[in-house]
Amino acid sequence: MKSMNQNKISKSEVLGLGPNSKLLKQYKESLGGRLTEVQREASIGLMFKKKFCRYFSTSLPKKRLTNLERAQISLPQDLKEILVGLFLGDLCAQKRSSKGNTNLHFEQGYLHKDYIYHLYDIFKSYCNSEPKASNRLPDKRTGVVYTRIQFITLCLPCFNELYACFYPNGKKKVPLNIGELLMPLGLAY
Repeated sequence: MKSMNQNKISKSEVLGLGPNSKLLKQYKESLGGRLTEVQREASIGLMFKKKFCRYFSTSLPKKRLTNLERAQISLPQDLKEILVGLFLGDLCAQKRSSKGNTNLHFEQGYLHKDYIYHLYDIFKSYCNSEPKASNRLPDKRTGVVYTRIQFITLCLPCFNELYACFYPNGKKKVPLNIGELLMPLGLAY
């Protein structure tokens, strides 16, 4: 029988893991009892956000940004890697015009609200508002009304490069160089 110390998972082992990671679930179980806020965040993967706090001290201001301010906002490599993985899933990007900037639409069924809040914690520096829940139109096949939770980023030039890769003609496609773009961090999302 294994000793208690051999089963102990350290917080550093779960930093950066996705919220559905098996190791993260084991870590959560190993904490047992009532979790503190820090332990709860770590158990669902939200400690990952602390890695990215070095890029922005606070969220972007609520005022409209000038073109110069928008151009100064960059996307760190690790966030690009996460976005590549999300684009392979159901992340949606939009441009209002061919010369405009890109914004990102993160949306999930309300059942996955913890995952959306996890993503929001990572990308909130690029947003002006928190995730919002709303009802979709009734499903055409079943008539059931589903609740969704979503947030949208600002239109920023730092997203244009990924838009050009995944939406070459305005329609989403997997880029031919996906092998070069997809990194382990992207696979986690």
